[in-house]
Amino acid sequence: MAEVICSRAMTPTPDLSDWLTHTEACAALGGVSERTLYRWSTPGRNGEPPVIQKAMRRRPGQQSVAVFHPGDVARQASLQHQAKGKPFILPPDDGRSSAVSQLHSELTGPAAVGPLSDAAVTFLTLVGKVADRMFPPRFLTGEQAVRYTGLSAGYLDRLVREDRLRRIEEGMRGFRYRKADLDSL
Repeated sequence: MAEVICSRAMTPTPDLSDWLTHTEACAALGGVSERTLYRWSTPGRNGEPPVIQKAMRRRPGQQSVAVFHPGDVARQASLQHQAKGKPFILPPDDGRSSAVSQLHSELTGPAAVGPLSDAAVTFLTLVGKVADRMFPPRFLTGEQAVRYTGLSAGYLDRLVREDRLRRIEEGMRGFRYRKADLDSL
């Protein structure tokens, strides 16, 4: 039996005909990049074995091709599937909770990361509710003011024109109403 260099150690040559090429392995792993696949097939710095065993399949008259153990690929694919979980959908912003709306914009903005666990969602919701009670917002955007007061945006504009309500201009961002002024309506 000939020897082949596998990423785990020098072992007798297994039957590499059913091992997956890098294209097949990436597809089986749900479309991970080749770089990720090769990173998983490299031993760790502290001597940890690689996540996916890699070997070189010889092809007569051609270059050898890297192949990956199908069992390791299937195991990693199931771990990847479990890690994805259910996507997290934030409840609609009601305009009254500044901490939750700020959290909503941070989690759904361009720098948003993957889905959150149910425990993380519960924790963040509770933190938002506690923060809103301890530190209520002092200023509301136009949209938040409409939801908070139940008055139309046109009516709020009319109150501003009549000097019965003040609002603070914020340049390109629009304007904000002082919550205390809205409470006095």
